[in-house]
Amino acid sequence: MELLPHNFYTMEPTYEAAQWSVGMTVEEASKTQFYEKFGREVRQLWNIEGTINVNLWYKYFDNTKYQNLGYCDLHKWVGDVMHEPPMKGGPTAFYLIMSERVADIFEMYAKTKHRFHEMQISKEDTNEQRKYFLYQTVNTIYQLLDYDLTQFYVTDMRQTEVYADVEQGQINNESEYKAFVEFLRERVRFKNVMPKQLIFKEFYHVFQSIDGRIVIHEELKSHLESLELKGVRFIPYKKCEVFFNLDS
Repeated sequence: MELLPHNFYTMEPTYEAAQWSVGMTVEEASKTQFYEKFGREVRQLWNIEGTINVNLWYKYFDNTKYQNLGYCDLHKWVGDVMHEPPMKGGPTAFYLIMSERVADIFEMYAKTKHRFHEMQISKEDTNEQRKYFLYQTVNTIYQLLDYDLTQFYVTDMRQTEVYADVEQGQINNESEYKAFVEFLRERVRFKNVMPKQLIFKEFYHVFQSIDGRIVIHEELKSHLESLELKGVRFIPYKKCEVFFNLDS
């Protein structure tokens, strides 16, 4: 049976929503040692317990081009040392910062490895506080692939050139994939091995893709759109096609 690709999307704040960003004050970062404990490596944030306290700060006070939306359903974590008070940017991790109602929907659909970290956000001009969630993922793609059907290729670290295809059957599981990458990099620096398509044995509505971005299936997108979200846009994901081989 021929497999057909499914439509996936990334989520981003709209241009209007992006005027307001999440940031952690230098004072809060120093008091909690947030970046020393949780912000420097991808997996450090995974182990955090308790609430993350941050501010919602306005980036463009003199910009009248866009409507001032304030709190939205999706925000980015951005730093600015020139802001008063100075704001520190986000930790090294893969995540989305979302409202409670978006987090509730994500919890219904998410099957791959993830965590929700509670955030307390204070809006800098009014001190209004709201609960948000940081949805964090880790890369489990190479555990989930259908290796019987997946084809791989050798590329550079930026994935801008294709050097060679990997012979079908040479990589049959995650361990063999990791071993092949290690073997290659011992001989040729700055090379990587990537799948041509993502073919899974199970159905996933949301996962972290090969480029680190969190992508969502069109069914999840439709559910979110039914909420009439504030300040969120969906962008078709074109990095690679996604298939599901549910008969394997």
